[in-house]
Amino acid sequence: MGRCVYKPSPDRDEYVIWSTVVDAPVSDVLTRDEAVRKFPGGEDSVARADETGASWLDWRERFWGTKQWIRELRVEDQWFEGHYRFEDLPEIMRAWESQDKDALNRLITPFEDEENDND
Repeated sequence: MGRCVYKPSPDRDEYVIWSTVVDAPVSDVLTRDEAVRKFPGGEDSVARADETGASWLDWRERFWGTKQWIRELRVEDQWFEGHYRFEDLPEIMRAWESQDKDALNRLITPFEDEENDND
């Protein structure tokens, strides 16, 4: 089961445990202490996330400032899929939990709109 700890912003105490099996978060937004306690790799994994934004052992590129993608995220009858800024992941998770479609529309760029995205 592929999992890692993401730290979406180097300046905030926010961590997310991500599963590559379901391509989705498998935790709430956590503090550093919570991530150390809940993630099997503990302190070593979270320390790697502190360095680059992700705890992968074999992928040490910086994640901060990158765009990532969401395959499927559903709120009621609306599906969201597209790219988002890595540092927005905690806000996306909170918007999804609260069913805030306006925030999700603001934070996720649909794949079909990508050619119009000048970021």
